[in-house]
Amino acid sequence: MRRIILGIVCSIGLLFAAGNAAAVDLLAAVGHDLAPASGYVIMPVDGQYLIDLDASRGTRVGDLISVIRPGERVVHPVTGKILGSLDEVTAVLKVTRVKNGYSYAEVVDEREKISNGAVCKRFSALSAALVGGDREFYDALRKALPDLEWQGQFVAGEQPEVDLVFALTGETLNLMDARGGRVRGYDLKLFGAVPTRNVKTDATSPAAPAPVPVPRVTSVPVPAPAPVPVPVPVVKGSLQTAPAGRGVVDFGRFGNLGELAERVQMAAFHRAEKDLLMATVDGKSLRVYRVTDGPRLVGETRIGNGVVQPLTVAWWQPKADGRLYLVVSGAEEDDRNYGNEVYTRMAGAVIEWRDGKLVPVVNRLRWFLGSYDRDGDGRPETLLGQRFDLDITYGKVVALSLDGSSLKETPVPFELPQEFVVPGSLMADLTGDGKLEVVVVRHGYLSIFAGKKKLYQSSEQMGGSLDSLTYDTNPGSVDLLHRTVNFEVPPAVADIDGDGVLELVALAAEGNSVKVQGLFPSIEKSWVAVVKFRNGLFEKGRLPGDRENPLQGVWAERGRVLVVESRTSSQLKQAGSSYLLQFVFDQKQ
Repeated sequence: MRRIILGIVCSIGLLFAAGNAAAVDLLAAVGHDLAPASGYVIMPVDGQYLIDLDASRGTRVGDLISVIRPGERVVHPVTGKILGSLDEVTAVLKVTRVKNGYSYAEVVDEREKISNGAVCKRFSALSAALVGGDREFYDALRKALPDLEWQGQFVAGEQPEVDLVFALTGETLNLMDARGGRVRGYDLKLFGAVPTRNVKTDATSPAAPAPVPVPRVTSVPVPAPAPVPVPVPVVKGSLQTAPAGRGVVDFGRFGNLGELAERVQMAAFHRAEKDLLMATVDGKSLRVYRVTDGPRLVGETRIGNGVVQPLTVAWWQPKADGRLYLVVSGAEEDDRNYGNEVYTRMAGAVIEWRDGKLVPVVNRLRWFLGSYDRDGDGRPETLLGQRFDLDITYGKVVALSLDGSSLKETPVPFELPQEFVVPGSLMADLTGDGKLEVVVVRHGYLSIFAGKKKLYQSSEQMGGSLDSLTYDTNPGSVDLLHRTVNFEVPPAVADIDGDGVLELVALAAEGNSVKVQGLFPSIEKSWVAVVKFRNGLFEKGRLPGDRENPLQGVWAERGRVLVVESRTSSQLKQAGSSYLLQFVFDQKQ
C-alpha cells in the first residue's frame, strides 16, 4: 500500500549541531513519550476498535498501535536459544479516545482483517523514517527508539512510505502517521535545541555557517566574601568538610539493606518512635515499608482506582501524637470533546496510615503536595499545596489543613522566595540563628534562602531525578506540544556527627537531566552531597562511592544516611528494581 505524506516538511532541511546536549535531551524525552507497551484488541465498536491499553500504560490520544500476527520462532541452531520471532504487522491503529481500562482506536492501515484477541503494541514494530536533520541525529533517534523498524533518513521534500514519519519543520519535531495525520509535536525551544540549516557543501560551495550556541539563562550565585584559609577540623565522628569545591565528607561506603521489587520514583521517610517507615511511589502504586532492620513491605494501594499516576509522596502529621498521613501528588488525563482534547491535571490524595492500613481520606486534589517540619521536632506538621499551571507548571502556593473529609485552603503565613516550588524543597534552621531557611532543588542547583534573600547557590549537578511528568501544553490545538517536568527529591537534614550543627544531605547526579529542565533522565552517575554552615559560610562536601543509577530518596539521622537507588535495564521503560542503601560512619568518642 502506497502511503502519501502531505505537506509535512519545508524545502530546507534542519539538523542539530554535533555535540548539542539539547538534541540529546530532546531524544531522551521523545524516547520516554513513545515507550512501547503491549496489549490486545478487544472488539470492534462503531467503525473503531477497543484495545486494552489505557493511561496507566502510557497511552495517549494520537498514539499509533501496531496489530501483530505472531510468526515462527527464530532458534539458534547451536545453543538452542530463542532469538526472537518472525512477527508481521497486519494493521496500524491510531488512538482516538482513552478511557479507564481501555482505549478507542481508528484504522490507519489494515492489511489483514483484525480479529478479537490479536496482539497489539504501542509504538512498536512500526516502519519509521526521518525527514530532515543529519545522520548523527538519525542514528541517535534510532538508538532512542529501538522498537521501531527504521527505513532511513530522507531529505526535505521526499515522501517515505512508512507508518511513522519524524519531520524537522521550523522549530518543531513533528510526528505524522501514514495518512499525514499529526501524532506528536515537540517544540525545540522548550529543550534549548536550535536547529541549523542543512546546506549541502562541496569544494566550490561555501561552508555551512557554524551553529550559534544558545545562552542558558540561570540564576546568578550570590557572591560570598573570599574565605579565609582555615585548617579543616576533625569533629566528633569522621565527618570532615571544607569550603565548597575542596572538601570531601568521609562516611565510609554503601551497605545494601535489601532490594525492592519496584523501580522507585520517589521515597519519603518518617521516624515513628522506634520504627523507621518508608513510603514509595513508582508511577502506579503507593507502598509503605518498615525499614528499621531492612525493608519489609507492610502496605500497598493504588491512587484513584489505578487511573492516577502517583508522582511524589511525603509524610504528614498535623498534630503531635495525632494521626499520621501520606500526601501523594498525582496526575490524570481528562478527555474532552470525545477524546480530541486531553488535559493533564493534578489528582493527588491524602491517605491515613492506620494500624498498618492505608485508608483514603481525600482524593482528586489539584495541587502538588509537600509537608514541612517548621519547629524542628522531627514531625512534618505543615502542609503546602501548589497549583498546576499548563504554561509554567508551578502556580500559586497555599497552606492546607484537614477539615473533615476535605482540605481547607488558606494563604501561606510565612515568606517564601520567588523560586520556591513544593517538589524538592525543605525548611530548616541551617545557620543556627533561630530562623528557618528554605532549601530548593531546581534546574540542577541547590539554593538556600532566608525569606526572599538567597544565601547560597550550589554549583550545577544537584538533583537529577527519574521522577517526571509529560503533558500537552496546548490541549485541543492542532499543534500538540509536550513538556516534561522532573520532580526532585527533597533533601534531608540532621545533626549527623553530633556536633550540634545540622547537616543538609542532598542527592546529586551527573547527566543530561540535571542540565536542562524538561528531560527524560539520563543519569551517568549519582552521589550524596552534604552542605554545612560553618565559619559564616555554607561548605559543601560529598559522601564517597559514586553510584551508576539515580538516587530517589534520602534519610539522615545521627550516625547514618539512607538512600534509595533505582535500577533499570532501559531508560525508556518502567521495569526495574531498587535497593535501600546505608552509610554508617565511625562515631569515634
